[in-house]
Amino acid sequence: MRIAQGEMTTMRMMGNRRSLLRYLALAALLTGAALPAWGDPPDDEPTEGGAEDSSGHPEDPFRPFNKAMFTFNDWLDTNAVEPAARGWDFVMPHPVQPGISNFYDNLLFPIRFANDVMQGEMDPAVVILSRFTVNTTVGLAGFFDVATAMGLPSHRANFGQTLGRWGLPPGPYLVLPFLGPSDVRDTVGIVVDGYLGVATFFVDVPILIGSAAIDAVNRRLC
Repeated sequence: MRIAQGEMTTMRMMGNRRSLLRYLALAALLTGAALPAWGDPPDDEPTEGGAEDSSGHPEDPFRPFNKAMFTFNDWLDTNAVEPAARGWDFVMPHPVQPGISNFYDNLLFPIRFANDVMQGEMDPAVVILSRFTVNTTVGLAGFFDVATAMGLPSHRANFGQTLGRWGLPPGPYLVLPFLGPSDVRDTVGIVVDGYLGVATFFVDVPILIGSAAIDAVNRRLC
């Protein structure tokens, strides 16, 4: 019975990771398919010489798409995120809100640790490992940031940075739906980092999406 339960748990973990990968791959595929069309220059914008330039804007080849996504994100923030944040602020005690942010920040450990190692930054990797150990235990699953008070500061490390360390240029400016300003390199990094998250081992995709929404609304206040 114990062996069967262990096999079921393993199969569930593998299924969760495959499901998330399918979601991420689909998002990347849709984005990649849509960008060439959205990146075409608008017909009513001439170049300096007065003629149409089929190459679009050199520094912002996805300008029409970026403008549309900026408008969408602004509308979403005004009509959905901000009202949700006000409601969240009303029902959730203020001392609890930083704890929720700390909890989700603690879950980013495998992303930061793996990218520190891939960037050859071993000292920051040790710091982030120590932070995760302290905050997960003494900090009660990460709700309390005990590590910072112990001289173990947090830092960002993601696959977009790793690609930059490996010499890959950032590519064109890109505004992502829900996520905001980015670039092509960091967009690839987001997909990879999403697959490295610790929660993907144990949590179903719909719960992950709901959890990410809660974290976004809570960070709107913190």
